[in-house]
Amino acid sequence: MTKKSLPNKRTYADAVLFAKERGFDGVTYAAEYKGCAAYHANSKALEGASCGYPHFVIADGNGKCRFSTPDEALEIIDLIEE
Repeated sequence: MTKKSLPNKRTYADAVLFAKERGFDGVTYAAEYKGCAAYHANSKALEGASCGYPHFVIADGNGKCRFSTPDEALEIIDLIEE
């Protein structure tokens, strides 16, 4: 999967559920990151606010999701900007 290809439906569904359980409205695919799909967590309440690092959900395709660390967020941003 390249950064422009779409992830599979399971990783997307896992990432959406993970984000919604933590107060976000959903996710948008960002890039492939170290064999996982990275999604930007979206929140309408926080739209336009930019303080700190963006929240990325990293989904491994096996039902496990987690938020990126600040260092990983910077690496994902670099992938998006390539």
